[in-house]
Amino acid sequence: MRNREIKLCTEFGIVSVSIFTLDENALISYINKKALQLINKKQEEVIGKHFGDSFNCTSSYKDKRGCGYGPLCLDCEIRKAISLAFESGQITDGLELNKQLLIDGKESDFWFKISVTPIMAEAKKNVVVSLSNITQKKKEELSILRSGDYFNNILNQIPAIVWKLNADLECEYVNMEWERFTGIKIEEALGNGLIQVLHPDDLDVCSRVIFEARKKESHFKLKFDYSVMTANFGIAWFLVLLITI
Repeated sequence: MRNREIKLCTEFGIVSVSIFTLDENALISYINKKALQLINKKQEEVIGKHFGDSFNCTSSYKDKRGCGYGPLCLDCEIRKAISLAFESGQITDGLELNKQLLIDGKESDFWFKISVTPIMAEAKKNVVVSLSNITQKKKEELSILRSGDYFNNILNQIPAIVWKLNADLECEYVNMEWERFTGIKIEEALGNGLIQVLHPDDLDVCSRVIFEARKKESHFKLKFDYSVMTANFGIAWFLVLLITI
């Protein structure tokens, strides 16, 4: 092994992400300790094999020929990125993807952020692949999304209009009661869409009150009233409660 390759392998061995290299036949030629810990295997069980076979990708078990022949292999994002690296020298960086791996005989769901980089080794095309395990981060994000869906469902059942403005005083959210009452679709309310239902006589007052409240840059509750044009072209008066979050 050349000095440069020894240096690379040493550096790969101490980084905190999973890294492996592929030779010109797309077979694993090197794998670092972090990656071996992820799949709970020894180096000799991995070297000379395709990624899916080494990492126990569940799709590779769907066909006796292994990695590259399973029903999901054609759509495998890692496989596509590796092919692009070999064929056109394209670098893939920061690609997030979901993979199901068999770890110790148990199917586990993983999320990875991957980078695929083509390199030359002994005048032959090789590829370096790094995998950052972002499974916990993704689980937390999905949990937040589910919580958001839960609270959106609650807000949509409230018989009052609920809306949220961002720091630029643009509408980011309105509940379903908005559309029922005003006759204007929710997506049309986003941004500056709230303005279209305010009575012209109240537009300046409403804008000034919200702007002054925003300047306080602290938590506050504020009550004021204004009139709104309804779906049947009538006018209704509202008492508004603003709360910073």
